[in-house]
Amino acid sequence: MNSTLEITGSDITSLEGLSQLSGGAILYIHDVPNLLSYAGLNNLTSLYSLRISGQVPSPIFGFSSLQHIESSLTITNSDVSSIQGFVALADVGYTVQITSNQYLTDISAFNFLFSIGAGQDVPTDGLIISNNPMLESVPGFEVLHTINGAINVSNTLCPICIFLTALQVAAGLQLLEIKFFKTLII
Repeated sequence: MNSTLEITGSDITSLEGLSQLSGGAILYIHDVPNLLSYAGLNNLTSLYSLRISGQVPSPIFGFSSLQHIESSLTITNSDVSSIQGFVALADVGYTVQITSNQYLTDISAFNFLFSIGAGQDVPTDGLIISNNPMLESVPGFEVLHTINGAINVSNTLCPICIFLTALQVAAGLQLLEIKFFKTLII
């Protein structure tokens, strides 16, 4: 059983006290309006799941050692404008979900993400990028090789979606309601 670490509250300004944490937990960060950064989480190498929502620091930056998430990575209903901090993340066991982030303009953080749902017996929810009205492009998934699940890009201002150029295995493809959609390279 995985332990859950929930980080929430207006009295939290720093995560430096978590710098010895290396992983395995369910990490939920939400509604921390006075948190200055994600520093303190740089030593995390693996998590069971990570969820970020509500008032949180932007950009999301500071998960530089995180290589594996067993279940899901969810960034939803946040005021984040940029996701940049997942430079070592290679695989996510089930789902990457980036949804309903009103100010999100950049998700260039996933340059080393190789697989989503690989090794699962049944298809997963896969990659979901939806309801991010300010997101104009979806870079950062250039080495993503395997998605055992759907690809859902919807309700996103994405005039040029050039990503997934290395994708070889995908269980489903759903592209819904992409405003001004011109290019998808798979």
